[in-house]
Amino acid sequence: MNFDDFFRTAFGKSADSDYEPYGYQRRLAQEPWPDLPEVPTGMGKTAGVTLAWLWKRGWRQGGRGSAPDSDTPRRLIWCLPMRVLVEQAERNARDWLQRLGILGEPGQGRVSVHLLMGGSEDVKNATWAEYPEEDMILIGTQDMLLSRALMRGYGMSRYQWPVHFAWLQ
Repeated sequence: MNFDDFFRTAFGKSADSDYEPYGYQRRLAQEPWPDLPEVPTGMGKTAGVTLAWLWKRGWRQGGRGSAPDSDTPRRLIWCLPMRVLVEQAERNARDWLQRLGILGEPGQGRVSVHLLMGGSEDVKNATWAEYPEEDMILIGTQDMLLSRALMRGYGMSRYQWPVHFAWLQ
């Protein structure tokens, strides 16, 4: 499977369709990570980065198809300014993972998606922090992610602050 087929599968398109990634999305998957991707709004940055990250981590349709790229971290972290964007990114990520057959829960050896925003179950349960060896997508609001990055996790036990700080680094 090549990246174009992987991309089509994530979007639910057939292999014989002419649906394909933009050139920059393909380059994200096949070349080293850029310092700063400069892409206009509405051009598929979330899909491009998320699917390139999955590809570089070795995930293919149905499971891990190759060894992970050593320069690509286990966690993909999306820090967004508004709840509506967080919810949209979560829906998209879950849909892509589901179509690829690699969506899972923590502890299942698949890719899980976690919300870090006020009132979400992941903030209360923090199951994502219990499986540091697994690939995960963390999507959160700025306040939740920044407070954890500053080792002052908002709305959580102070004894867990260093754990969340470490897993977000």
